[in-house]
Amino acid sequence: EAQPAAPTPLLQASGMCIKPQQGNCRPQDGTILVLTQRKPCDQPFMQFSLSADGTLKHHCSGRPVCPRKPARDKNCELMISSKCQPQDSKFERTAAHSLRHKPTGMCVHLYGGNPREEVGVCLWQGCDEDRTKVTFMKQDCVLSLGMSTGIIADKQITASSTLSDEWLPKYARLNGPKAWCGKPNDKSDKDEYLQIDLGKVQMITRVTMQGYEWDLVEGFYLWYSEDGKMWRVYSEGGDEQEADSFCHLGKCADSLDTQCSDLWGGTARSAEKACWDKYNSRRTQYGTCDATRPRPCAKRSSMENTRCKNV
Repeated sequence: EAQPAAPTPLLQASGMCIKPQQGNCRPQDGTILVLTQRKPCDQPFMQFSLSADGTLKHHCSGRPVCPRKPARDKNCELMISSKCQPQDSKFERTAAHSLRHKPTGMCVHLYGGNPREEVGVCLWQGCDEDRTKVTFMKQDCVLSLGMSTGIIADKQITASSTLSDEWLPKYARLNGPKAWCGKPNDKSDKDEYLQIDLGKVQMITRVTMQGYEWDLVEGFYLWYSEDGKMWRVYSEGGDEQEADSFCHLGKCADSLDTQCSDLWGGTARSAEKACWDKYNSRRTQYGTCDATRPRPCAKRSSMENTRCKNV
């Protein structure tokens, strides 16, 4: 668990990172803070720290952050400067994860309100709104574990099979040029797996998926192991009897039944007949037309009945 004052990247509600406009560890006094998505958030010059007394600092330069003196029509920008007065560099995190400036009571916003590359970060009225959320990525456990950045080596990524050398397990990385693809078999696609060795025990708070061109994986079972031999199903509450091990379209639950609501909204959560009727009226090829084994529905006739729990 990260210490509250540990240096961390700051992720704005838009999904973009906060950085000095001069992207390095030695910004000039008066350098303003802006948004970027051109580089991963874990760059050294994107690290900030909030001390126990509330002082917000740019970590690698050691300089505090404070509001820039009003200049023309821009009177709210935040800057990095050794000339910041101690009281002007005091911030606090709110319960809804806004970053509030103690002296003024204003919170961190975007200049002009619209997120874009190099837009300035400033102080403005209004806190605890979705758009004002600032995530301390280390403390809030949302830093990438290394699949997208390469920290996790190719040899740590293995799989049950590979379609060809063009689709190796090492290509199963977010925002990569390729993808992993398992080899089709006569048994069941459920026999296929992708395994990632994290190297040490890690806390995982989310899993991000990305499809590639065709035959996208929409559902999978999530298991974990500390030794690579004994595996446990994922569970929100730690109770394996109520495991949330099946993940479909970004949601994990204890069974396949939630796929109806995932596909067609909350009203289909328990409406068996309505959900199944709608399923069978769609031409989109979801899941299986067989109650006992996965059989594609590409050639299903109007007489075949597909149930969501068989997806």
